[in-house]
Amino acid sequence: MSDAVEAPARAAGRNYIAGEWRDAAGGETYAKRNPMRPSEPLGPFAASSESDADAAVVAAAAAFEGWAALPMARRGAYLEAAAASLAARSEDVARDMATEMGKPLREARGEAARAATILRFAASEAFRAVGEHFEQSATGAQVSTRRRPLGVVALITPWNFPLAIPIWKLAPALVAGNCVVIKPA
Repeated sequence: MSDAVEAPARAAGRNYIAGEWRDAAGGETYAKRNPMRPSEPLGPFAASSESDADAAVVAAAAAFEGWAALPMARRGAYLEAAAASLAARSEDVARDMATEMGKPLREARGEAARAATILRFAASEAFRAVGEHFEQSATGAQVSTRRRPLGVVALITPWNFPLAIPIWKLAPALVAGNCVVIKPA
């Protein structure tokens, strides 16, 4: 896939909106520290506001039509590529998780592996039926269902599983054709 997004070496302190890393609209930041070593600063992070969230929702809404129009198999291929990238970088991701959240490294490694598995599972949903046919019980008429994307999905996720829970929620939404705005812990 030629249109994969390359993650910067360290995008700490910035929001990813409309395909680019941005500072908070107000320009304010706050200092985050390693919870295992409170004297160790991790760097400045964006003190995002309602206007930053609004910008993310507007960008996701603008991307929705194009994303939803992609065949499910293509959306699934993006999730497969994300799973492969995560698996290849799982040790770095686990170390970052341990440093930023205070999660034990062994657990962080397991969570990174689980997150890649969740992405692969969600990608496989692209090959399931997108609807069903039923016979209406009173008249025998045919009733059909069809799964369709709804729009922008907002996720606010907890701190205790900082990677697995967000991916558990965003991967099914993305493969179904929705766009996602996420506010992680």
